[in-house]
Amino acid sequence: MSEVVVIGAGVAGLAAARELAARGVETLVLEARGRVGGRVHTVHDPGSPLPVELGAEFIDVPGAAWDAMRAAGGAAYRSAGGMWEVRAGSAAPLDMEAVVERVLGRLDPPPEPDRPFLEWLAEQHGLGEHDRELALRYVEGFHAAELDRVGVRWLAETTQDEGGGGGEVRFHPLGGFGRVAEGLRAGLEPGCRVRLNTVATELRWGADGAEVRCRSRFGGELEPVRARRVLVTLPLGVLRAPGGAEGAVRFVPELPARREAAAALATGSVVKIVFRFRRPFWEDALRFGGEDGPGTRELKFLMGDGAFPTWWTPSPVQAPLLTAWAGGGAARRVLDGGDPVGAALDSLARMLGTERARVEAELEACHRHDWDADPFARGAYSWVPAGALEARDELARPVGDTLYFAGEATAADGWTGTVEGAIRSGRRAAREILARLGGAGNDTTGRRMADDSGGRAGGSAADAPSGRFPAVDRDTAPEASRPLVDATVAAYGFLPNLHAVLAGAPAAYEAYLATSRLFEQATTLSPLEQQVVLMTASWVNDCHYCVPGHTAWMMACAMPADVIEALREGAPLGDARLEALRAFARRLVEARGHVGPEALREFLGAGFSHRQALEVLVGLAAAQLANFANALAGTGLDAGMEDLAWTHPDRRP
Repeated sequence: MSEVVVIGAGVAGLAAARELAARGVETLVLEARGRVGGRVHTVHDPGSPLPVELGAEFIDVPGAAWDAMRAAGGAAYRSAGGMWEVRAGSAAPLDMEAVVERVLGRLDPPPEPDRPFLEWLAEQHGLGEHDRELALRYVEGFHAAELDRVGVRWLAETTQDEGGGGGEVRFHPLGGFGRVAEGLRAGLEPGCRVRLNTVATELRWGADGAEVRCRSRFGGELEPVRARRVLVTLPLGVLRAPGGAEGAVRFVPELPARREAAAALATGSVVKIVFRFRRPFWEDALRFGGEDGPGTRELKFLMGDGAFPTWWTPSPVQAPLLTAWAGGGAARRVLDGGDPVGAALDSLARMLGTERARVEAELEACHRHDWDADPFARGAYSWVPAGALEARDELARPVGDTLYFAGEATAADGWTGTVEGAIRSGRRAAREILARLGGAGNDTTGRRMADDSGGRAGGSAADAPSGRFPAVDRDTAPEASRPLVDATVAAYGFLPNLHAVLAGAPAAYEAYLATSRLFEQATTLSPLEQQVVLMTASWVNDCHYCVPGHTAWMMACAMPADVIEALREGAPLGDARLEALRAFARRLVEARGHVGPEALREFLGAGFSHRQALEVLVGLAAAQLANFANALAGTGLDAGMEDLAWTHPDRRP
């Protein structure tokens, strides 16, 4: 029986699990999806110059999400200004921050009594019609809220307190927002396991603990999970779902106060579509009325008046990508229309003053995820109706010493509806649990972890890295390896077993880290293509450690599940370019480089370059070093990787 079970491996659940496990509390995380991150969903499309964000995209710097992403080796680039109001191709600068200050600044001090924003706005004198219109669009779009229900006291909180996000200074994660989830998961200690594709269906609880009944996402009942405490981090939309609905969890006995609190709050709808075009043709279509053209101006946000009123580019990064956004009532109208992509193309054409056929001719691809239809989300993010602030506080309140709650819908201080708020809520719930435990794991948990770590309670993942090599950690590693060990622990939150093996030889460890870093940061292969190379080499070399490790990394990055499964099986990939890369890497390993001119021609014919052929060798060098080290040392899997254990198809019964 685990001490704590966390339901949901979104950023709230991962943040809580990290806090608990770091203090010796045995923790199990159950996640219905085949990936971590929840509504953080980054897709790595080989055809896209940048990662595609289907969920959260902008990150607060500084902040908890930024800290987690940086720990995973992530970076962010700054975007400031560049907001334009566009009508039929005519662009005028728009200072939305000033509009928000003029209108929402009137919410200081917060009005009494609480009432809907639309009602409050009608009573405000001295505001121009343009400011009123923009304020309505801002609240509906940014907060995904219904204007005749969203409360002014909550809006005042998001505007005046430290949270809420927004503003003109924004940051994009370089490499994808998925790095946030990667950083949180990588920081889990050995006392925490994450089970993916595990759907919680019923939670039976009492004063002495709880039992979570589960099924596989692919069908079939699983063994119930028992724990002393359960932390529920399900999205508000799932908590509000009727009994028996896909993704819903039944509480036994029922929790009427929590049910009422969830019903009093609201989940917003968002339709977000990321378009990739052949070129940034909108720069040619926009007219600036005698002002300097787009070459000297930053085109970041384009605000129109169509079904999708908000658009943005990846500027200052130059790439032919446009993101369409509709929130709140606008999103509902788009969804009710039944053709979100068509509605977006119509909106863009209208905004630019051109024909839809021209827009379609420039289009190469588009991506979107229907969060409303997703049974494990049931909406984008939460907002607070008038009179419901107490319901948010009630939703966050523990039930005895058995049930605890976290998630962005429970976040206070203006952080409702944000990734930052989700992480903060997870940490808050973890502190509540730790307070009941006296600040650390109880005696039973401490003894259990001491048994698992060779007699040292709270031992690291490096306590038993292999069956053949002596344990190496920060204290026992050669002096030259210690700075490298410190850097690895700072990045991952623990010392992975492979690193614990390699740290025994500073030259080997430095060679592996340097080669891996060069492959990741200095080559022109995309993150997905890099993983194809590494996984293929690990498959050929029958590496029992690296295949699960790369599987976990790819899942955390939300890379395509079919690609992951095919790589684990050594099967051909459906994408012709990726398959050419896989075949080339496999031939190089199997033939020790002697692949012949035909193999090279096939690789180049798939769109790769001579430079990238040599870059593949850099990845193979890193993989070979790791694969051979694991074979030599018999490296054990890191804690929490058991569900991803792998056996080469040739050795299966």
